[in-house]
Amino acid sequence: MTLFHPKKAAGELDSSQNKKLYGIAAFLLVLILYNFTTFLCWLQNVPPSWTPVIPISPDQYYFYQLFFGIPIGLLSWTIFTLISYSFIKNRNMKLNFKEAMFILSFPFFIPMLPLMWTTETTLILFFPHLWASDPYLYLAPSIAATFEIYGYVYLILTTCWALFSATVYIKFLSKQSFRKSLAISSCAYFPALTLMILFIR
Repeated sequence: MTLFHPKKAAGELDSSQNKKLYGIAAFLLVLILYNFTTFLCWLQNVPPSWTPVIPISPDQYYFYQLFFGIPIGLLSWTIFTLISYSFIKNRNMKLNFKEAMFILSFPFFIPMLPLMWTTETTLILFFPHLWASDPYLYLAPSIAATFEIYGYVYLILTTCWALFSATVYIKFLSKQSFRKSLAISSCAYFPALTLMILFIR
């Protein structure tokens, strides 16, 4: 429902007695799946898809990411919730920070799965030689161009999908207009996303 009916999902989570269970489950599901993909990257001994910003040898980056990936995911989720909640709390006095965090776990994490995680996992499983390589070295020019375009499109679509879902959730929780909710979700999402981009490869 978070992917296709986010308003309904937000309502069901808000009224659920199992917010904590569901929120942590969404967090663990996505981060464990990403750790699985990271493990495949380490097994395939591929270099990071983007140049690392922290001083870790490229051939060992994915080994270390197995350990810091989940903490970075947790910190990003916390930042997203902190910023969102700072705007929501005055409009929804009944909502506490922990409840907000568990509810907002869904729009923050789940939209990563349909396009981003599936694309990256398929790539590392079946086409590891393309992971961090110039596609024009291995593919016909037209196919390489399509591959390159899709590489940007799936990232943009995933970001937009997550931002839209987060906006709908925040609109539901804060009872504000879509435009104001979009401003809140943007202020919260992009700092958290930046942190992930800096570390997760």
